[in-house]
Amino acid sequence: MTPVLIFEELRFPLELFAAMLIFLVPFAEKKPRFLQRISLCMALCCLLAISYFPIFQSKDAPRFPNLLAFWYVLIPFAVLCCAKVCFDTGWCNVLFLLILAFATQIIVYVVLHETIARALFPSLREHLVLYILSAALCCLLVYLPVWKVFRRPLHLADHTLFEDDAGSIVFYLLLFALTIVSIFYCQNTFSKNLKSGDLSITLVELSFSIFILIIEYSLLRSRSLLLQNALLEQTLRSSDRYYEMSRQTVEIINRKCHDLKHQLKALQMASDDEREAYIQKAQKDILFYQNLVHSDNQVINTILAEKGLFCEEKNISLSCSVNHVNIDFIHVTDLYAMLGNAIDNAIEYVSQFDDEKMRVISFSIAGARDSVSIQVINPYEGPDLTTAEGAGFLPKTTKKDTANHGFGLSSIRYVAEKYHGHMEISTADHLFTLQVLIPIGS
Repeated sequence: MTPVLIFEELRFPLELFAAMLIFLVPFAEKKPRFLQRISLCMALCCLLAISYFPIFQSKDAPRFPNLLAFWYVLIPFAVLCCAKVCFDTGWCNVLFLLILAFATQIIVYVVLHETIARALFPSLREHLVLYILSAALCCLLVYLPVWKVFRRPLHLADHTLFEDDAGSIVFYLLLFALTIVSIFYCQNTFSKNLKSGDLSITLVELSFSIFILIIEYSLLRSRSLLLQNALLEQTLRSSDRYYEMSRQTVEIINRKCHDLKHQLKALQMASDDEREAYIQKAQKDILFYQNLVHSDNQVINTILAEKGLFCEEKNISLSCSVNHVNIDFIHVTDLYAMLGNAIDNAIEYVSQFDDEKMRVISFSIAGARDSVSIQVINPYEGPDLTTAEGAGFLPKTTKKDTANHGFGLSSIRYVAEKYHGHMEISTADHLFTLQVLIPIGS
């Protein structure tokens, strides 16, 4: 057991773990205490890798040659479990990304460890520090372009590619097993032909790995587009709900105008006390409307006026605070969709309370350093979703029609991430807090 042999055993889990990270970071939410989790997982994977020597003893003549293939299958599955420990995503998603990571890591292995270090420049293995630096550089040159290609479609996938079910998990397990068997078969053939100087198998192995990347990229793009189309379709369906709320708002205004006409007639014959009471009520209604419209942004004014009238009709207290902050960089449709969904979700939730003290909503927009903060808070009764699932968790819709509902929070998060921001949810202290942070001018 030499330092070079130890490094060559360690490089497999470390390179595979790094490859997993370039796909998981732009795709999945990190779990709480992420740094502690990932540090522990990497340490365990390294410990597993170097336990090769007490188990098999020799590289040239291993003690249990029939178990050697299973040993190198065990390490990818250890990385798979580590990914589940560190990131909040499903098994099918992790398996799909593990196949990507394995194909990417194999490119580094073939180019550096087999072609350069063993065939072309064997003396490289005599200089451990240079060998390690060469491995790091090769990983950078391979992983960076792969990350740039896959980052965008993974980001647009909105944290979900495939739902976990028995059939899908078995399918991706078989696909991963097929990938491992094919790669190991190529490596075995490669090692047999290496002495004769026949490096053509290198091209076969590289071609196979690149083929896997292309196939999974195509699947990823198709899935991302499917999810975006579903979101767009749901947004179009939601136009019926917006129309209904707008129609009800117009009815409220028409009814108030109708009442005003009769009240003006009644005022002519009313007593001084009745006339004073009416004036005070009218002033209260006017003050309510004026208190909602205090922004330089017409979209915000429109939304607050519409939602404010609707809340007044439903006996919901809507308090608003909009500081002077420039959000003109957010497109009108995106801003309307984000704010409209946020307030509508709060209205829908508090409407179920019989106690009027619980029927309150707080809405605020403020500048926070170089970002704009949008926050909606309403009373909440239920399990603490923050501690149970993490701040990035999206609670499922409570409606029976799950196909046509449950896209509100996803739409808000999609718009936030479109402008390089993020959305957080908290349910601490019996308050449902929705906060969106977007860099100003993004």
